Amino acid sequence: MLDQEKIINMARLSSYENNEGRFDIATGTYFRGDYVGLHVVRSVICATVSFGIIAGLYALYNFEGLMTDLYSVDMTAFAKQLLTRYIIFTGVYALISYVVYSVRWHVTRKRLKGYYKSLKYLGRKYYMEDEF
Repeated sequence: MLDQEKIINMARLSSYENNEGRFDIATGTYFRGDYVGLHVVRSVICATVSFGIIAGLYALYNFEGLMTDLYSVDMTAFAKQLLTRYIIFTGVYALISYVVYSVRWHVTRKRLKGYYKSLKYLGRKYYMEDEF
């Protein structure tokens, strides 16, 4: 005899596995520090590339002004200012990434706990059915 509750539970679990479960199960294989650290490193690399593109576009936009001020500008002060802006930009971006990926990891773990709980429940139902 078919148990309707088991069928509904299996359909719900299958839907989860085929949709958001793919990403959750992949995320669940990481420890928290590894997952967050990997994504923060990726974010710092992306922030570096973004800062370079933004600085390059700014230099192209103000090319005439930069060329006229080239010999009158203190290069060490300019480099310090540019480095300070880069560190602030990258630091803020890394901090935001840390918060986002920490929250994402915790939410994923919470969903996975519910998923595994449902799997255990379904397994017990099958075990109880085999007993009788």
